[in-house]
Amino acid sequence: MKLSKFAYQFVQLGLSVEEAMNESNQPQGMVRLSMHESFFVTRMSPPVQQFKNNFPKVKFRVEPGFDHFIIDQVLQHAVDFGFLPRNPQRDDFHFHPLIEEELVFIGSNALTEKFESKGLSILNEETVLSFGNSCLYHTHAHQVLKEAGIEGNSAIQIPSIEMLKQAVKCGMGFALIPVIAAKKELENGEIKALPLRPGIFSSHGLVVNKDRELSLPATLFKSHILEYFSSLKQIV
Repeated sequence: MKLSKFAYQFVQLGLSVEEAMNESNQPQGMVRLSMHESFFVTRMSPPVQQFKNNFPKVKFRVEPGFDHFIIDQVLQHAVDFGFLPRNPQRDDFHFHPLIEEELVFIGSNALTEKFESKGLSILNEETVLSFGNSCLYHTHAHQVLKEAGIEGNSAIQIPSIEMLKQAVKCGMGFALIPVIAAKKELENGEIKALPLRPGIFSSHGLVVNKDRELSLPATLFKSHILEYFSSLKQIV
């Protein structure tokens, strides 16, 4: 395991040399990313497609995962960039804040009705749905519930955002997820926002290993992503 990061660095060096020897004026090569599935679906598809339109010879590989997996991928040089819902506070990483995500507790229509009629304590009888202990949203949810005096009957780990929303719709439990990830379902009335606590935010950002030598495509992509999210803040 200790040697794996050096193996990744050796492979990256070979790819950089290959790109430097390329006679084409168009940048080409592979950009490797690791992030939450929900962040790619809701935030990253447009800027990646824009970049692909400008540099069609650049390819992408996206590794879905949660916080610990993403940090490990960046640490081991398995990816160029990771995208995390918080600053990992590591001396060996650069963290570039991109966007603040508002989080919301969601539940089925039936659960929301019970919540409104019987009060907060009804959640003691419900199951908390999450992506698992390694996900920041899971940590946030349990912290808020603990502060509200909710013990949380049990927890079910679900591997994807779409599966989690479907589980909520079916009444399996309730969950804390980014508002944007449930926007369509909330607007359509398929699920409801539980008025548990407003103003829960996480600061999503790009992380890169300080020791990583970025290829030309990766360098261009980093600039593109920072500019893209900066423009979103200006619009807001």
